[in-house]
Amino acid sequence: MAAARTGSCPLLLPLLLWLWVPKDPFRAKPSNMTLALRFEIQHVQPRSQGCNTVMGKVNKYTKHCKPFNTFLHQTFSSVAATYHTPMVACKKGRRNCHQSKNRVSLSTCELTSRKYPGCKYRERRGCFLHCGL
Repeated sequence: MAAARTGSCPLLLPLLLWLWVPKDPFRAKPSNMTLALRFEIQHVQPRSQGCNTVMGKVNKYTKHCKPFNTFLHQTFSSVAATYHTPMVACKKGRRNCHQSKNRVSLSTCELTSRKYPGCKYRERRGCFLHCGL
């Protein structure tokens, strides 16, 4: 697990909207949902509502407790605008990340109780040290 630091950071966003390939039940999208909408449900939360509340919405599609999730505290349009910035190198040499023009606040949710549908999470706010400071 990556270390977290309080505050915000210029966030490197993986190219999830277009390159997302479902490989496990936590990443599978319902057939009636676009990839963009699924990304928004799973990772965009303009105002923090607490992990236990929003992870209930994330988990209802898979009927499982997702072990870990990150939420960006920006509007979806702000997150989508980041994809118009030039690509930059990510971890492990990949070049499918984009650096936001402004600092982005985020929260991570880590599973503490696996009893679906009553999944419980611990929330941490800030940024990962590996996000390009």
